Amino acid sequence: MMENMEIPNSWKICSIDLLLDELEDGRIIHHGWSPRCKTHASPSDEIWGVLKTTAIQDGEFLGEHNKELPNQLKPRPNLEVKNGDILLTCAGPRNRCGVACYVRETRPRLMISGKMYRFRTRPQVVDPKYMEAFLRSRIARDAIDRMKTGISDSGLNLTHGRFKRLEVPVAPLLEQKRIVEKIDELFSELDAGVAALERAKANLKRYRASVLKAAVNGSLTADWRAKHPKVEPASQLLERILAERRHKWEEEQLAKFEAAGKKPPKDWEKKYKEPEPPLMEELPELPDGWCWSSVDQLCDVATGTTPSRGRLDYYENGSIPWVMSTAVNDPLIVNGTEMVTERALEETSLRLYPIGTLLIALYGEGKTRGMVSELKIAATINQALGALVFHESSECIRAYLKQFLWSRYLELRRKAAGGMQPNLNLGLVRQIAVPLPPVGEQVEIVRDVEEALTQIDAAQHAVHCSEIRSARLRQSILKVAFEGNLVPQDSNDESAKELLARITNKCEAEQTKKAHKAKAKPKKRIKIPKQVFENRAAVVSYTVQRLTSSQSFGRIQLLKTMHLAQCHLGIEMGFSFERYEAGPFDAAIYPLEKVAIKEDWFTTKERKRYGVTYHPGEKIDEMCQKAVEFLGEKKPELDQLLDHIAEMNTDEAELFATAYAAWNDLLLDDRSADDDAIIEEIYAWHEKKKKFTPDVIQKRLAWMRRHKFIPVGLRPGTSKATESERRSK
Repeated sequence: MMENMEIPNSWKICSIDLLLDELEDGRIIHHGWSPRCKTHASPSDEIWGVLKTTAIQDGEFLGEHNKELPNQLKPRPNLEVKNGDILLTCAGPRNRCGVACYVRETRPRLMISGKMYRFRTRPQVVDPKYMEAFLRSRIARDAIDRMKTGISDSGLNLTHGRFKRLEVPVAPLLEQKRIVEKIDELFSELDAGVAALERAKANLKRYRASVLKAAVNGSLTADWRAKHPKVEPASQLLERILAERRHKWEEEQLAKFEAAGKKPPKDWEKKYKEPEPPLMEELPELPDGWCWSSVDQLCDVATGTTPSRGRLDYYENGSIPWVMSTAVNDPLIVNGTEMVTERALEETSLRLYPIGTLLIALYGEGKTRGMVSELKIAATINQALGALVFHESSECIRAYLKQFLWSRYLELRRKAAGGMQPNLNLGLVRQIAVPLPPVGEQVEIVRDVEEALTQIDAAQHAVHCSEIRSARLRQSILKVAFEGNLVPQDSNDESAKELLARITNKCEAEQTKKAHKAKAKPKKRIKIPKQVFENRAAVVSYTVQRLTSSQSFGRIQLLKTMHLAQCHLGIEMGFSFERYEAGPFDAAIYPLEKVAIKEDWFTTKERKRYGVTYHPGEKIDEMCQKAVEFLGEKKPELDQLLDHIAEMNTDEAELFATAYAAWNDLLLDDRSADDDAIIEEIYAWHEKKKKFTPDVIQKRLAWMRRHKFIPVGLRPGTSKATESERRSK
């Protein structure tokens, strides 16, 4: 990542895992836990909470973003966030995975969730604020972005193994502190500017709302009314609209009778249903010349549909625009989301709506519901949209009605009915009460509002551009900082290379000292109860008898089988498996072999190709019978496992058990356990595990899933064996 990056001679680039300090349990990174929590935040410091990912913002920790841990679940204190921690999101959408912040202050009893990491820097090597600043830089964000895995930008993951390889440009420790001080100074100035921009945005939003409100309550055009006292009142306009609608209905009915060759029945005109007026008792008084009407009185209200997706002839080579609810996020609709065919229009309830039709989103994601837009093309729509179609006499009110509905956006959203995802419906839209001004005043309102909104839009665009410049400037500061050009270098500072070499040598000396102590004091093997040993010996003997005919069956396959039997099937035999070159191993097999030879259960042979192999003895049947009694209902499951092992060679059995153990250990550590993480864990097991390519490992993992060999985090996991123990094997 940093190959082409130029840094001062006193700096050094190294992977982040060398810069992290050990946490309370000896790990350098904690991966959180995601239990099923309550929907609300923890109400006090005395009650545990689990952080939401929104608690981690770019350079800012928001501890109030948490969910209360239920009483029946035990907290995990080792995951508690503390002052001085650095937190990083490790799962979520692309723009939210990899966000970091330094915890300057936090309340007690807050735990990290499974979508975040917690770690600390080694204070004698890296200032934590320096690390936070680097993780916020575009250099680090781009590098982390390349490490993410997943099939969709909406759900990505950052594994331990990949993150540990992140390269960090490390400055001398004293220079780090000078860099942090300078960044804080420059960022404080930027923060003040951003705060001013936020205030401006809020003021513009309020101004927009006040303009729209003034437009529809008459205060915006009070002077115009004073200058034009003699105009046609809106009530007469409403009467013309209603009369035209009735007349058009009558013409349509007469045309139908004529086409059918029938005479109109008596009192057929009475079947006309007048549009519902608004409920006047709930409405305030209006200025002179205005009147209340409903959307139902002013225009036809209808909706669309989604033609069957199974009918390709409804979509292929379609030429008619078909609009969905997301389109109303734009004030004018000039393109269809998709195209449908003439056949779809003929055979379904689709209707072609004319240019000028207003569309209102009945439901949709985010803030779409309640949005209003205008069709600038003739188009069909889906069922998530309501269409307001105007008649000749009501054409004049379209622009005003659109502005009115914009002013009622929040009110419309509150009117929506339903549970988890409330929706509008055509009935609610028809009932919307509209304060209707005279035609001339409508024209004045539309002109004044458009002029004001144009000015507001221009101001908002300027604020938006300033925000972008601020973000770019922030990144420019970080870029200059981590290229070594923000503050001057001091030749008296101990270089990062010297510092890291000194710290590394000190750590190596401490590790060597610990190793000598461990060697001087041999590890004592825990003596297991006699019954446990007999059960273990019985299962081993049973396995030997079942698999002895397999040419490659030997000690490696036996130990791998015992690991899977104990860790997957839950057959408790008291084994304590450690990480050896060939996979999970327990040296307890050696004394068991000696007893087996002495008791004539089975014998061993050393073969060049397969190492130690096993061969049944005279008394193995007695042990097999004991195994059957001990296994009980577990016997069929063990038999099935042995059938699988019998079909494998030594390498396949080794990979099977190693993959299972690595996967299980990840779960026990509350770490991500996707394929990439499992592969990294296998490679971290021993350098010789790289004989298995990622493709081979993924095929084995797929096989394990098909055959239900899926770990659940069953204890105990595997532990790391010492070099002396490895050699003794």
